[in-house]
Amino acid sequence: MSSRIRNARDYNRSLPAPVRWLHIALAFPAAALGWGRTPECRWALPTVGAAAAIWLLWPLDGPISEWARSIALRGDPRRELEAIQQFGQGTVSVLIGVAIVLAQPARARRLLDWVASAVVVGVAVNLIKPILARPRPNVGDPETLVGPFGKLPIPSGPESYKLVSGWTANYDLGSMPSRHAAFAVVAAVFLAAMYPRLKPLFWLLAAIVCVARVVLGAHWPTDVILGAAIAFVLSDTIVRGYLGVRTLDWLWVRLVDRQARPALPALLAAERGRMA
Repeated sequence: MSSRIRNARDYNRSLPAPVRWLHIALAFPAAALGWGRTPECRWALPTVGAAAAIWLLWPLDGPISEWARSIALRGDPRRELEAIQQFGQGTVSVLIGVAIVLAQPARARRLLDWVASAVVVGVAVNLIKPILARPRPNVGDPETLVGPFGKLPIPSGPESYKLVSGWTANYDLGSMPSRHAAFAVVAAVFLAAMYPRLKPLFWLLAAIVCVARVVLGAHWPTDVILGAAIAFVLSDTIVRGYLGVRTLDWLWVRLVDRQARPALPALLAAERGRMA
């Protein structure tokens, strides 16, 4: 424990005192609970932080969303924000994947980890959405959770309504968690692992996606926090464990060619060569 706190105290002494104090304060629970000592614990602090943020912001979801949507974005600024919010989505991800294949073919198999992360996170988010069934900002208030068995009347015309559930409403009751935020974090986790020096850029893009979903009126603030937290926990585990690559190796040996050599060792060698 003392070593962890000492490292926090000594980290970048040029920082302002309040920043150093905050760093030391955060080191106490991390040291006491052993967070960060093993790969499995890497996500413990972000998970607790996300839960606390959702609990604190839940009563403020309405006012924050109303203020964010009141920001007058027109013309090029709005179009730029709408474009950036596609970071981590299908077409953008495919284009980035093609660039990786062309630039570093020896590491192309690593894209399996991105695919595995996107699939697992996508399944998790899409299952949680109808279970919570939270209305979008343009449909209902932020305090409403219809739940897996409830129904809510939503406008279907100028003076008409239809009764829908989380399983039949699709978009209208699919506010929480945010799918865009989740896939942006998946992309950030994977690309930061591939190119550590560009990590700040990838996380900045993911943060912009989260902000854009609130400013553009698609989600409440806590929606993007939950989506980002789910994505980080799942994708960090998959990417750091090379689980996409390992899964294909396992399936290939058992279903296609029992004499085949796993591809993971060659990939790890290419990774070490890049780091050398």
